[in-house]
Amino acid sequence: MHVESDQEVQGHVEATVNAQVSGYAGPYLSTAASATGASATAGTCCAETTGSSLQTIQSGAVVAADAQTQLSGSADSVSVDSSAVGSTTGWEQINGSVQSWTGQVNSGLTSASNSGHLGTVYGNTGLSSAAVANNVTGDIDTSSTDIGVGQETYGPATNAVVDVSIGSGADIQGLASGVGNNVDVQAVASDAGMNVTQRNDAPLNAYTDLDVANWSGDASATAYGVGNSVVLSNGGPSVALWTDQASNGDVDVSAGFTGGAGGYAYTSATAIGNAVSGYACDTCGGAITATNRQIGSARVQANSTTVMGRAQAVAADASAIGNSATYRVVGSGN
Repeated sequence: MHVESDQEVQGHVEATVNAQVSGYAGPYLSTAASATGASATAGTCCAETTGSSLQTIQSGAVVAADAQTQLSGSADSVSVDSSAVGSTTGWEQINGSVQSWTGQVNSGLTSASNSGHLGTVYGNTGLSSAAVANNVTGDIDTSSTDIGVGQETYGPATNAVVDVSIGSGADIQGLASGVGNNVDVQAVASDAGMNVTQRNDAPLNAYTDLDVANWSGDASATAYGVGNSVVLSNGGPSVALWTDQASNGDVDVSAGFTGGAGGYAYTSATAIGNAVSGYACDTCGGAITATNRQIGSARVQANSTTVMGRAQAVAADASAIGNSATYRVVGSGN
């Protein structure tokens, strides 16, 4: 299979879900909003896959997903998700080989939001928002792997926001996740090689803000943001990883929980400028060859805030990391 794909987005790609319930919503209230600017997937079985995927989000373009919920009554459980991805390419190969190049440039706005009010939720409440400007994934099975990636973001922002108030709940989870450039390749191969260049010049914001009057179980507000991220994991013996990352856009991450009275409360905020990880299988005689260059020239900030009247236990953490590189030869389960 030989693939040559060229995609460009110049306008707005927007998904909005709006749920309004005045009474009892039943056993569950579940909604999801998902927006993707450009998407490509290629791969085959028992042969060779070669080619390229080029994706461009032009200046002025918008990729946005918004989930809005107004539950003035009650529900047994609630799940609300929003996801916005500017460009995404997937390489999927079985029993053969893959040699590919992916080039992605995002100069637009990538935004995911999850907002609203929930009256009473008797069971679990799950709230998430995820925004990724550029994304490349690889799912490689028993195939030689040689993947090249170039990613750049120049847009006004990459935003992921969860902002929800709850009257009464049980177990509650709120998660906002934002990534400028992301590469995640999972392989089982005799040799897995990858060459990645990433540049993030767009501000990245990931905010989770929960306001809960009372709750009986575990409540968590979590926010995660990274300018550039690369993961290459091989269940086989050999990994060769070359990375060059530049984080020039501010990474601002905030997790907040305001509560009246309840059980366990946890807030966590993690902000990273550049991150790279490589893994190989130790029981296979694994070996890693890696070359890495990381430059962070912008602010990386994490804030975690908890304000409440009474709780059984309270925990909070904030972590800000400019550059992170991890290489490990570990068990085949990685």
